[in-house]
This record gives sequence, C-alpha cells and structure tokens, in this order.
Amino acid sequence: MRPTPVRLLILQVLAESRDHPSTDELFSHITRRGESTGLATVYQNLEKLVQAGLVREISGDDGLKRYDGNLQDHQHMVCEETGRIYDVQVDPKLLKSLQPLDPETGKPLKDWEISEVRVTFRVSRKNARRR
Repeated sequence: MRPTPVRLLILQVLAESRDHPSTDELFSHITRRGESTGLATVYQNLEKLVQAGLVREISGDDGLKRYDGNLQDHQHMVCEETGRIYDVQVDPKLLKSLQPLDPETGKPLKDWEISEVRVTFRVSRKNARRR
C-alpha cells in the first residue's frame, strides 16, 4: 500500500486519538489541521486501511462505523450514557483459557482454537439507573 499523505494523516490522527472517531469526526480532525481533502477520500482511504489491517473498524451503538488505530490486543467498553468507546485491557491468561463449545452438547470442541477475541463491555455509572 502506497503511503499517501491522506493515509498517513489518517493514521496519525488515529494514533493520537483515544476516542474511536467516526469517518465524519476523522474528517473534522483532518480539516482542522488545515489539510484539504474530501470526505469521500477519507471514506475510501479508511476502507483501504481497514482491508490492509492497519486500522480496526468498530460498530458503534449509534450505528456509525468507528475506527481504532490501536492494533494491540485489547477489548472495548461502551458507556451507555454517552456511547463513547474506551479501550480495555483484559488479562491475556483469561482470554487464552477460553474454549469454543459445541452448540449442541455444550462440551469443549477439541479440534478448534480461538484465533481472535472481540469483547465489548457495556457500562454505566452505578447510580445512573436508580434515578
């Protein structure tokens, strides 16, 4: 993949960001930096970066695709009040201890191993639901 200025800028914005921006939010970040590019160009380049494995795509509760430049193993936590997505580090030992189960018997499948784990935790403030 050719490192075009727009692709490099998208990667830079995502590396500096911890809030998992949507395409529109990324476009805003880019234009605030004084860069001239179109929204369609950002969409196209994000798709290519996701396909190349350089950016992770996340579906937000708001129905928007959101993007994560952090490719290290981590999970996500979604705030039920704001919809904001946060990175969460889960103990790798716990994730490695997971076993796929046979849907019919509920017993561990012996010939299978989990190759990827994606977990999203939904959280709210303890007292928010009591109001």
